Amino acid sequence: MNYKLLCILLAAGTLLFTACNDEESWNPSNRDNLISLNYPENFYAAFKNVYHYANSMDGKLLASKELSVSGNDFFEVSRAENGAYNRFDLTRAYIQESGNKKYISLSTYIGILPFSKDYDLTYQPSIPIGPAIVKFTNVPPYTSFIISSAKSTTNYGDLNTRTYYFNLYDNLPRCIFITLNTPSGSLYKFVDNLVPDQTTTISLADMNNIYTSGTVNFDKKSFNSFHIEFGRYYTNDFTSPHFYLFDTEFAAPPASLSIPSLFLANKYSRTELTGFHNEPGYPADKESICLVYSSTPPVHASLMDGELYLPDKYFYNNFKYDFSSDQIVHLVSFSWSHSSDFLNANGFRVSWTVYVSPSIREFYIPAIPESILKSIEDHHGISDLYIEGMRMGNSVLSWSSRTNDFDDYMERYFLGSGGTAPNDEFRHLVFYNTDTKNNSSVSSPGTGYDPHEKIRW
Repeated sequence: MNYKLLCILLAAGTLLFTACNDEESWNPSNRDNLISLNYPENFYAAFKNVYHYANSMDGKLLASKELSVSGNDFFEVSRAENGAYNRFDLTRAYIQESGNKKYISLSTYIGILPFSKDYDLTYQPSIPIGPAIVKFTNVPPYTSFIISSAKSTTNYGDLNTRTYYFNLYDNLPRCIFITLNTPSGSLYKFVDNLVPDQTTTISLADMNNIYTSGTVNFDKKSFNSFHIEFGRYYTNDFTSPHFYLFDTEFAAPPASLSIPSLFLANKYSRTELTGFHNEPGYPADKESICLVYSSTPPVHASLMDGELYLPDKYFYNNFKYDFSSDQIVHLVSFSWSHSSDFLNANGFRVSWTVYVSPSIREFYIPAIPESILKSIEDHHGISDLYIEGMRMGNSVLSWSSRTNDFDDYMERYFLGSGGTAPNDEFRHLVFYNTDTKNNSSVSSPGTGYDPHEKIRW
């Protein structure tokens, strides 16, 4: 389930970072511990088991612990017992069960600064209060449709005959937004104040066709096909429900937007621009994603471009890579996982994501601590994690407008509180993994991120 944290090989014997005395920015009031993490009750209630462990950058195990998934708990690494390391590695491992299948996910942070944090349950769960039962009348001829609610989207069935059920929640808006593509153009309608367990019949005879046009300019770079999505948030924040309002594929810049003018006008928005690089006869070998959070639709976006070089894409102890990029890179991440065949044959799957500074190009993967291996075997009957058989799933170069470097990225988004504000922008260059190309593959970054520390797109 867990791996032992990573030891780092530093090329040419150089120092990992020049600012090794910046630890005060992460734990200004805690001089006793390298790490001090405090978790409230039920913080890890979604998991069967949770483990933390820390290593020095030369591979020495500093501390490991199984945390409570129901009570409040903490994880500390003492300076007095372990030494005043400027940087070290941290791994957090999670086990979930679904039927007779077990899923083990690990998140490793390499070369981080000492820090302390008191976590809280900021994101309260939404409690279902029953479904809204929806039928439609006066449906115009259409070729396709999308219906979005606060937590779901659907585009199947016959609107003339089908009854739809949309789950409602105690702390979310009770609404749906429907878009129809018709032979004469796009139409839309918003319906609010739905009632749980009550049938609402909605006429589509009076749908709106008023749209606002926009243009997003960007450089094409090496990408030869593109996609853009635009959506608005229910209120002027980036945590309320998000409704997709427009998306389209196109072959060259600029990107055109067509936004429903009468739905969530003047609300905060998110624009996602994606560029794909395809060579003849191959699937896309890389994609570049730019996410812009703003109060008004953006007029410009920037795609990151570059290359990733992997001598070996398999999961071995010694891992090397290199990359080139036309923009600054704040974070590099790599993800490995077992196949579905492995899951079916063995009853468990391990996925592992490493977050590392772009200044590190080579590192070791030490063994998992024996105490954690023993705990996993006792709890779940897994005596061998078979991590050597894992295949690479994706490699991502990342940049954020709100961070300056790897330390800042770690503090804000993975080990800190994160948060999103107007004019925030994120760029990710994702490399795919195929049998014919030595790169990595996933449709978007984020799927392997630490469950409690991922950026909330």
